[in-house]
Amino acid sequence: MGMLSAESLSLNLKDKPILQELDFTFERGKLYVILGPNGAGKSSFLRVLGKLLDSYNGKVVYGNKDLREIRLSEYAKLRAYLPQRDESIPQLTVKELILFGRMPHLNFEPSKRDYQKVEELLQSLNLKAYENRPLRDLSGGELQRALLARALAQEPVILLLDEPVNHLDPKNQLEILRLVKKQTIEKNIITIMVLHEINLALSFGDYFIFMKEGRILAHGNKEIITSELLSKVYELPARVYHLNGKVLIQFKEHP
Repeated sequence: MGMLSAESLSLNLKDKPILQELDFTFERGKLYVILGPNGAGKSSFLRVLGKLLDSYNGKVVYGNKDLREIRLSEYAKLRAYLPQRDESIPQLTVKELILFGRMPHLNFEPSKRDYQKVEELLQSLNLKAYENRPLRDLSGGELQRALLARALAQEPVILLLDEPVNHLDPKNQLEILRLVKKQTIEKNIITIMVLHEINLALSFGDYFIFMKEGRILAHGNKEIITSELLSKVYELPARVYHLNGKVLIQFKEHP
């Protein structure tokens, strides 16, 4: 119970094929990273899994239930989605933003448990010092931590992250991804993340999905990552280095 599956999943937008016959099953307790060039269909795949695009063919199944049979209000209690661009109200404080993540669980007013969850996230994501600060006054790294806290406030079984460290400096990138990995393990959730930076992906991911032109070209753990695969996916010469149990990738320009 608790697995999320795509079955023969295809999606066309404006008569253009975006996703083509995708089959994949995601399990709890793992951090999946979707990789590939621009236009590969990565973000669209994430949005379909989040029940944010519904004009697809095939199926998305959670547990043993077709996603089309689950009301959006119910699915919002199961999954949290952090898009590339967030449109949160800049006047909100950090504490208010995180409380907003409890919305799918609220009846009328926040309960004691809702406030306890907010407090827990303020502590665990090192945001307590910023709880009354408006979002507009936060740095990029602070804002991204607050947005992650809002997503986790939903207590999701499925966490969907689209480029969560885009435009952050290396220190904040590492901090956010450490938090994501920690929450994935501790809460035993399915985390599916789109990333462009492959070396960051290799540092934190458990399982890798390489997409191109709307298809899954390859998937597996680090062992599948070869220079041949990377050259096929990104159309650039690539070298794979194995150093002290770590895998590092270097791309080269065409001669």
